[in-house]
Amino acid sequence: MDQNLLLSYKRAGSLEIILGGGKFAQAALEKLNETDKDKEEELEKLLIKVASFYGLTIQELCSGSKRTQVSKARAVAIYLC
Repeated sequence: MDQNLLLSYKRAGSLEIILGGGKFAQAALEKLNETDKDKEEELEKLLIKVASFYGLTIQELCSGSKRTQVSKARAVAIYLC
């Protein structure tokens, strides 16, 4: 089953209805949570590298600043995601 579909079912609270209760549903949820954590870690590493390359902090990179340097760095980070 597609991970995005599992995530949407999880958020809607209907994953147990779709997968049935018990161990299978629990294993699917654990796998989904592990995947989310891995993606978060990859994103954080990417933000650190992009911010460092452009001489910014992660806070500046994630801010709403319209400074050219910040917006270019943000565009690169979004492209790489």
